[in-house]
Formats: sequence, C-alpha cells, structure tokens
Amino acid sequence: MNNVLVHTQALARQLMEGLRDLKGALVLGSRERARIPLATVSLPLPSMRQIDLARLLADSNGIYVSGGFHCAHVLHHRLHLEGTLRASAHLYNDAADIDSLLRALHDLAG
Repeated sequence: MNNVLVHTQALARQLMEGLRDLKGALVLGSRERARIPLATVSLPLPSMRQIDLARLLADSNGIYVSGGFHCAHVLHHRLHLEGTLRASAHLYNDAADIDSLLRALHDLAG
C-alpha cells in the first residue's frame, strides 16, 4: 500500500503543478496540500459550459473527466461558477496520463 500512496501522491503533485500554469483557470482547493490526485478546476471559455468541456475532452482526446456541479451546487453558486471540471487519477494511471490531460487543457485554454 505504501507504493500506491507514493504513486498517487506523485500524480497529485504533477496534476496540481501543471494546473498552476493553465491560463485563466481557477483551481479549487489547496495546491500545496495535494495528497490525492484529484483536482477541481474551472476554465473560463466563452460559450462553453464545463460539462461541454468534459465531453469535448472525452470525444476528441479520450480523456474522461467529470463536468458539472459535483454535488456542490451551493459552493458553485457562491463562487459564481457554472460548474467545474473534476479530474482524478489512481493506481491505473501514470504520469503520461496526467501529461495528456494537462496538454489538452492547455490547448483549450489557449
């Protein structure tokens, strides 16, 4: 289990560090305390809802993230967000998977 922990923490750091450079993105949560490879992010793209972005990532890149309110409607309302993207990884993912996600997000953000 220690190997799983080390692996997932490395993925968490890679994911959060990659999101730091994402133009215009709002990352929810603490980047410095990333313990698990889970990120919630909002990309402000004109005329694109976050759920549409999730579908675009799946259809064009084979990358599956969740788009929407994630059972946190009140939080989204308070932050004036029309949803977010949530990406997660685990034992079955590797650094190349995180790189693919970050590359696709950077391409979308411009």
